[in-house]
Amino acid sequence: MTESATFEQRNPSPTDAVDEAVESVTAGQSRRATLSLIMIVRDEAENIPSVLGPLQGKFDEMIVVDTGSLDGTPEIARAHGATVHFFEWINDFAAARNESIRHATSDWLFWLDADDRMPPEELDRVRSLIALHPERDMAYYCHLRSLGASWTAEQNLLQVRLFPNLPGVQFVGEVHERITESLRGKGVAIHPSAVEIIHTGYVDPEALPEKYARNFEIMSRMLEENPRELQTRYQLVMQLAAMGEVEQTLEQIDILGEYVAEVTSEVDRTYRYLLLRGIVHRNFGNMQTAREAYEEVIRTFPKMGVSHYLLATVLYEEEKWDEMREHLLKAEYYGIAVDAVPIPLARVLFDMSSMMAMYYQRTKQWMLAAQEFRKALALQEEYLTFYLEMGSAYAKAGAHDRALTAFRTGIRAHDVAVERISATNPERLESGTETAGTVAELTPEARESCLAGLCCAAVGALIELQQSAAAQAVLDDGVRRLPGSTALMGAYVDWMLRARRVDGAMRWTERLIEATDGAPKPFELVVNLFLQHGVVREAAILLRRLWKANPSKWDAALVCLLSALQAGDTDMADGVLDDITQRLTALGVADDWPKTLTPTHPVFAHFAAAHEWVQPDEVPGDDRTAYVQKLAAISSAARQLVQERA
Repeated sequence: MTESATFEQRNPSPTDAVDEAVESVTAGQSRRATLSLIMIVRDEAENIPSVLGPLQGKFDEMIVVDTGSLDGTPEIARAHGATVHFFEWINDFAAARNESIRHATSDWLFWLDADDRMPPEELDRVRSLIALHPERDMAYYCHLRSLGASWTAEQNLLQVRLFPNLPGVQFVGEVHERITESLRGKGVAIHPSAVEIIHTGYVDPEALPEKYARNFEIMSRMLEENPRELQTRYQLVMQLAAMGEVEQTLEQIDILGEYVAEVTSEVDRTYRYLLLRGIVHRNFGNMQTAREAYEEVIRTFPKMGVSHYLLATVLYEEEKWDEMREHLLKAEYYGIAVDAVPIPLARVLFDMSSMMAMYYQRTKQWMLAAQEFRKALALQEEYLTFYLEMGSAYAKAGAHDRALTAFRTGIRAHDVAVERISATNPERLESGTETAGTVAELTPEARESCLAGLCCAAVGALIELQQSAAAQAVLDDGVRRLPGSTALMGAYVDWMLRARRVDGAMRWTERLIEATDGAPKPFELVVNLFLQHGVVREAAILLRRLWKANPSKWDAALVCLLSALQAGDTDMADGVLDDITQRLTALGVADDWPKTLTPTHPVFAHFAAAHEWVQPDEVPGDDRTAYVQKLAAISSAARQLVQERA
């Protein structure tokens, strides 16, 4: 892959004029300039039909230089209209590209790689551009969308792909070859264009190690010959970082800094170095060094939006929310362009909205938070967890209709993505590693959990909107799709209790307890639903089971006693008291305690002094003080209830 543009070159004022002129060009104004496609390939039999097929007949000639294929690439290229030449591979990309130039006979040249994809309509833009310059004194950057293994790895670059075929114009650089120096030496100006190319060479993560190793070997040799070649040093740092080579990356970034210091008059190189230094250190967890690099960039180049964005990412990690917001607003004001160090543009904009949404969440500005989540989802509609966040923000703002729309849209986004991935690459649904992200990035467990969460949240919104029948329909569909989801089982318990269908709630509770093997946490959560809805007798029954299965959970025993008292079930209360007494007797505490509750019963004094006897292994979590205070409070409430009814 060749070099990208400097930030100064990315913002020339003639861009608008060029676009207007392109639209005004009509056929027949001058002799039609000819256009050649030039390519270098090796073992690209699978890619050739995809890259050449749509473009066949669109160029005046297609020149393919093969550097040693063994898979029939030359024959396939010829079948798609290309003229094939052969060149022995010498570990030098520039030499191979110059061979393709040598065989081209057209007025203008346009180069592609075999793993590039270009819609045929983009050639209309190219033809219009070359018609503007019969004197052939202009070359053009094209937009390159370099896809990655995930959407967050996508990069947006500008590369010189269209240039006049002039004597002496040639590429330099054995890897990450470039042609800009040669063109400028011939007096050719370089301007941006709207032509877009999609690069797929970095989509398959299994193919990357071989590419990295090849490029690393070539760059290392180039730097042995010319250690001050800064472009290659930039590329080497990024290559090592991508390979995860921490020590070598940090060593090379320091060396790069020494050489950049020798040419401080070159503003662009200083800017790129500082940005790259910050990015490398942040990715390796050195936040302080990253912050210092970004702050230096901002002091020197205060109007570069990407610098403010990068500093905001560090401030986010440091939880400095107000400072983070300040720099995000500056990034938005100055704008995010394709910058000197290639950063995935989609990720930059997504992160900016995500961080701003989280700021508004922390400050409880719910509608603003929801709007930022919506902006993030416009960039990546398959980021499932943000539908939950957006809907929850709307719900907290009281906008339950919008919350419902968010949750339903999330469910639909899940279904569309799963259907698409299942049809094209089903193994991706099993290979996700994230707990938050897109459908393809999530683990199967996280994806199912997120879908269940969206269903439960939609049910909650429908209940708030008093659409009980619709809520049940969502529950039924969710349980059908995710029969083992304890979250949906719990939601069904809640729905049944709201409908005062206690028997149905108990049946769903039994299903949940069975599905979780009686684990305490889901057991407690469902019991809390009974308590919240005032169904205290059934709550007491469930709590008694929970405590017997987990005898160290004294809070369950006391809440069970309190619930039985609240339900007015004296027999159950006496039974619970008997259970507690037997347990304490076995521990050598209770001795001939009364079997009937009175305000002076020793059980109340015992739990009021829980701080004297609760052992650390009996505490759920690490906060012993909070736990003993909880036991004392429940005991006091039960004692007061007994006293009131005495």
